[in-house]
Amino acid sequence: SCAGCGDQLQRHLMPAHMKEGIETHLSMVAHQGSKKVAELEKMVQRQTAQIEQLRDQVKEQVKQIKQQGNALIEFQTVPPVDILMNSFEEHKNKDDRWNSPPFYSHPGGYKMHLTVYANGVDDGKGT
Repeated sequence: SCAGCGDQLQRHLMPAHMKEGIETHLSMVAHQGSKKVAELEKMVQRQTAQIEQLRDQVKEQVKQIKQQGNALIEFQTVPPVDILMNSFEEHKNKDDRWNSPPFYSHPGGYKMHLTVYANGVDDGKGT
């Protein structure tokens, strides 16, 4: 920015002009500096508000990601059919029941497990 007076003088007149108008020149520079400081303070306030807004947005996004991550960790599906069938044969030979690991019906859904009586139970025994 430009500060000071706008007088255009011959070079040989400049020292006298500077000496006589030093207070005026300094007040002009101080005034320009004050305006610039005020502009910068406003800019800092705006940027501080924007930073706080961005921090809040990031916190909310992190919270959502954590919730989604927890839902994915908690959401376990039933083992594939081939694992079930191998386990079924093993338990059938032992005349044993088999419990699946817990799983959810869907994210945020019911938690359950499957109990299989490989040789049947009660009236269905041996079927």
